Amino acid sequence: TDLNMLSYKDAEIQLNASYMYYVSAYVKDGEAIYEGPASESVIQYTPLETAVLTAVNSVSHNTNKVIWNIVPGAAGYQIYRSNSQSENYTCIAEIPDGTTTSYNDATCECGKKYFYYIVASQIVNAETIYGDKSNIVQQFQHLYCLRYHHSIQLLFYQAS
Repeated sequence: TDLNMLSYKDAEIQLNASYMYYVSAYVKDGEAIYEGPASESVIQYTPLETAVLTAVNSVSHNTNKVIWNIVPGAAGYQIYRSNSQSENYTCIAEIPDGTTTSYNDATCECGKKYFYYIVASQIVNAETIYGDKSNIVQQFQHLYCLRYHHSIQLLFYQAS
């Protein structure tokens, strides 16, 4: 053991687990080891990978499909949306299945910009632990707006 070592790296951790650590000083006298009092313990959870939002596609006049990559060890996901890239995000859905990779947001309005991000979560010792927020993806809801809000008159003439 290095007497100057002030940190420790645990290289054998597993997903969806918690680990308790404490520190104590010790002295070795021949074969005998004398250990001092232990520090307060610290509980650490294994982190989830950050979710990656891969696309947001307009699929109807009021629906955007939010698509992301699966996060290993995730128990679920939270979907956040805002009309501004930098503020006022609201959780619009909680997905309780870690294998789900898309969500249809059917509360969109034509002509509005929407910004999305997602957060993966895991359950450790009956406690929900959240990962970091994903990248932000913008979608302008316009793809089907003309179809539903404007009419087109087609006139057909018989060929002579």
